[in-house]
Amino acid sequence: MTKDVASRSNKNRHNDRAGAAVVELAVFAPILVLFCFATLELTFYINLKQSLATAAYEAVRGASGLNGTNEKAQQEAERIFEEREINNASYSINRTAEESKSGDILTVTVSAPMSANTSVHSGIFTPKSINVSATMVRE
Repeated sequence: MTKDVASRSNKNRHNDRAGAAVVELAVFAPILVLFCFATLELTFYINLKQSLATAAYEAVRGASGLNGTNEKAQQEAERIFEEREINNASYSINRTAEESKSGDILTVTVSAPMSANTSVHSGIFTPKSINVSATMVRE
């Protein structure tokens, strides 16, 4: 009889442990999925922000050179937008390069929405759009 009670006790422990494993999975699986999506979204955000920073830098470099123009700056920004496949991006400059003189500060701002440039965007972990500026002194 003692052997019979011991075997039933082991079966109950096994069933209790299996039930605990199911509860643990039910609690932590959504957290793990959320963490994976947050990591993906953050990765897309960093990539887009770096691409916009490159576009802003190249655009302000095109405007601030000796023969720099707003058209040259816009061409540089659009070149980066096309190379990096950035959708719905916008570009602005604080003053016209043609009218500025040597020593003036030129600032280019580029922006793009996250939703048009990522496959995973919930808006929970990252902003809806990204704005990046670059500033240089006119030569």
